[in-house]
Amino acid sequence: MSEAMPATLPAAVRAAISGGRTCFVATASGDAVPNVIPVSWIVAVDDLTIRVALYRGHQTTANIRANGRVSISVMAPGVASTIQGTARVVKESLDADADDVLVEVTVTQVQENAGGALIIDDGPSYSWAIDDGPDREERVIEELSGK
Repeated sequence: MSEAMPATLPAAVRAAISGGRTCFVATASGDAVPNVIPVSWIVAVDDLTIRVALYRGHQTTANIRANGRVSISVMAPGVASTIQGTARVVKESLDADADDVLVEVTVTQVQENAGGALIIDDGPSYSWAIDDGPDREERVIEELSGK
């Protein structure tokens, strides 16, 4: 059973979204066609704000521009939550990766999905297939974090 929580990120959820963890971002087009993508360039900058780097030509970016509604699924050790929010593109080109836009999400609801019935041992993981992936990721996460 899911349990709705206040519209701020609990400490465990915020810690789980510190960059480099894969979360799933769901959006819908203007025609209500759903779209879900894995995103690892995602950072909670405070209790109400999440920043995400997205490829400017991706359907997810187009959906955010169209209606701004997002849902983010976070799975990490001890965390299984869904975040609802309103998103908008705040920067058209990241300094760290010119092909990506900076999206800022204002949290409107956080839902705990495990309900105490299960514990997530680990979340989705990934590795880089390109040589400069780790360095690019580090620069993007720093920019998202405001460092």
